Amino acid sequence: MEDNKFKMANVLTRAIMPLSLYSRKLFYYSLCSFDEGKLSVKFPLNQFMRDMNINRSKKQELTTDGAMKQLVLDTLVLIPKEISPTGNKIACSVISEVEYLEESNEIMISRNKKIMPLLDAMKKDFTFFFLDELIKLEGLYSPKIYQMCRILLQKSRGKIVDFKWYIEPTPTNPHENLKTWLGITKNKTYENFAAIQRKILLPSIEEINEKCNDCYIEYDPMENKHGAYRKVEYIVLHIKPKNYQIRKQLVSSIKWYKDIHEHLEMTPYACEEIAKYIDDLLIPERLYFPHLAEGEELEKVRRGLFRYIYYFTEKEQDDRLEAKEKPIKSKVVFMKKQLNDIIQFGLYKDVYDLNDYTCSRYLNIVLWAKENWDKSIAEFKAKTNLEYTIFDLEKDQKEEEKRKKNKKEIENFNKRIKR
Repeated sequence: MEDNKFKMANVLTRAIMPLSLYSRKLFYYSLCSFDEGKLSVKFPLNQFMRDMNINRSKKQELTTDGAMKQLVLDTLVLIPKEISPTGNKIACSVISEVEYLEESNEIMISRNKKIMPLLDAMKKDFTFFFLDELIKLEGLYSPKIYQMCRILLQKSRGKIVDFKWYIEPTPTNPHENLKTWLGITKNKTYENFAAIQRKILLPSIEEINEKCNDCYIEYDPMENKHGAYRKVEYIVLHIKPKNYQIRKQLVSSIKWYKDIHEHLEMTPYACEEIAKYIDDLLIPERLYFPHLAEGEELEKVRRGLFRYIYYFTEKEQDDRLEAKEKPIKSKVVFMKKQLNDIIQFGLYKDVYDLNDYTCSRYLNIVLWAKENWDKSIAEFKAKTNLEYTIFDLEKDQKEEEKRKKNKKEIENFNKRIKR
C-alpha cells in the first residue's frame, strides 16, 4: 500500500482498548487506507493478507460472522464531553460497519462520522503511527505500550523521555495511569504489580525492543511505604529513540562527512560536530519525511543541508560585518540552531503554532538541499539568497499574530453590533 502511516488523536488512542491480533491488523490497515473526509474504504482481501503477512489458510477466519463483528466491538470507545468533537459524551465504535463483498473478494470498512474529526482534522494532541511497526507486535498489550511511547516521543520531539507512569488511577491523573491505559482496571488477575510485571510489562517491552525500529524502552519500579508494607506506586519509563543508539554506528561506519572540510573553511572537528548533529536530527525523523530514505538518498540530504547551512552562516556573518553589527560568536552553535529550526519547525508545525506556508518553506529547504547536494561551490553559494530563509520565521510569526488579533477584533466588533 502507498501510505504507511496514519494519525490519531491521543484521546482516541487512549480510549481504544487492546485489540485482538486480526482486529488490530484490519483496523490499522484501514486507517492507513482511508482518504481524508471519506467515511468508507474498500480493498481486496488478498492484498490485505499479503501486506499483513497473514497466511492464506486464515482467510475463512477473517470473514466469519464472529471476526467481522469483533472488529466493531473491539473499537467501541467512550469519549468524555470535555474532549469530544461534538461537546457531548459519545459512546460508539470507531468502525461502524464491516462488509465482506463475496463476489469481488473485497472488504469494505466504514468509520463512524462523529469520530472522523479525531482521525482527520486534528491540529494538535495527535500522534503519527507507522503501520510497519504496529503489525510486528503480536502480544495483546505490546501495541498499547508502544503507542504510549510514541506519544511521549513525539511530544519530546525525538529526545530521550523519562516518564512517571502511575499504576493505579489518581485524582489528578485518572486516565494516563497504566491500568486505565491497558484496560485492566477491573481485571482481578492484575491486582498486584508482580502479576502486571510478569505477564504484561516484561514480555511486552522485550517484544517492542526486539521488533520495533524507532524506540527502546527500559523501566524502574518505584516503591512507596504503606504502613508495614511496600507497594509499587509507579514505574519510570525510560524511552529512547532507537536510532539515538545506532546513530554513532552509522556516523562511524559511513563517515559521509570525512571529505567536507576539504571544500569548506572548517576544521575536521567542527565538520564532525555539525555532521553528527545533522544525523541526530535526520535519522530519528526520516520516517516523517517521505523524501528521505536510506543509503544514497539520505546522504544527498545530509550533504546538501551541510552545504546550505554553511553558506547561509557565511552569508549572515558577512551581512552582520557589513552592517557593523555584532558578529556570530560561534559558527558551530549558530549552524546547529539553524539546522534544528529547519527540521523541527518543518515537522512540528502544530507544536510551534506555525502556518502551513512557513512550514512548507522549511521543508522546501530540505528538498532543495537534496536536489543540489552535488552543485559546485560557486553555484551553491549563489543559491543562499533563497526566498525562504530561516530568519523569515520571526516575520511570519508576527504576521500570524497580527492576523489572529485582527480576526478577534472583528469578531468582538460583530458581537457588539448584534447586542
